[in-house]
Amino acid sequence: MSIRIAAALLLPFVTPSAQATCAWHLLVSGYFSDNVAIYDACSGAFLRQLEQEGHVHGAQAVRVNPTDGLLYVVSERDDQVQRYRPHAGYAFVDVFAQLDADVDPTGLAFGSDGRVYVASYGTSRVLELDPLDGSVIGTLLPTDSGLLGADNGLMMSDAGLLYVPGYDSSSVARIDPATAQVQAAFVASGSGGLFETRGIVDEGATILVGGEGSGAIYRFDAATGAFVGTLVSGLNRPTGLAVAPDGSLLVLAGNRVRRYDRATGALLGTLADGADGGISGGTFLAFVPNPEAIFDDGFEPGEAAPQRAQPRRHEAP
Repeated sequence: MSIRIAAALLLPFVTPSAQATCAWHLLVSGYFSDNVAIYDACSGAFLRQLEQEGHVHGAQAVRVNPTDGLLYVVSERDDQVQRYRPHAGYAFVDVFAQLDADVDPTGLAFGSDGRVYVASYGTSRVLELDPLDGSVIGTLLPTDSGLLGADNGLMMSDAGLLYVPGYDSSSVARIDPATAQVQAAFVASGSGGLFETRGIVDEGATILVGGEGSGAIYRFDAATGAFVGTLVSGLNRPTGLAVAPDGSLLVLAGNRVRRYDRATGALLGTLADGADGGISGGTFLAFVPNPEAIFDDGFEPGEAAPQRAQPRRHEAP
């Protein structure tokens, strides 16, 4: 599909008053390339690298914290969570959290109450971090829960529940932070064919879950964890998932970002090529409001779109 057609398909991303400047940036993390590439979310054009000072090593989840408006970036090989300021040219702010060497952080999620959660692939845990200094203040999912390889698709649903992908157990755990209730096998290992769990997307009554090893995107009941159906199959090791502002599903697979109809699973087009942004071993997708996009009423885009979503852990590409 040509870039012209892909851009046309993305017109719902842009309000009529903001045709000249896309309201959103699409961020793509590269594990082996140690970078986060920024794309125009409407045209798919590569814009720039997040940073070029060598801060990031093994890029994983990237999300905007709604409490402070900063972009949080997981640097797995440094065992760090770093912060950047979108409204100042994505300038590096600091290392928010320096974790122990065995943590291998991958996923990141924020509660509506300002709480910060990190998935640890190395210890198969979910940790709570102090929102002020980044220190570990609690463990929501223990090492011995049965879930193995907590990965970067860690997701906080609109209902306030944490969903945890188990890469090595091919399962999904669900946690209620308010009650500390843990359902370690909320989605049972291999349910529906799921293998090597990665990205998770909140749909309200259902969740979409990516199986990197099985090359498919599955739908599960958000209340029971029961398998509902397979939305897309035949993918080349899908990793990052994100819901676009127009409601379509973006999937990072084979180093390309493609759009799918969430109702039918139909391919709508290719939005972006990871090679344009120097991405190797793509891991995660996130929509971030474009700081340069101003609506006619004088306000910038408000909240980031739902962000939900690495290569085989971790084989060279």
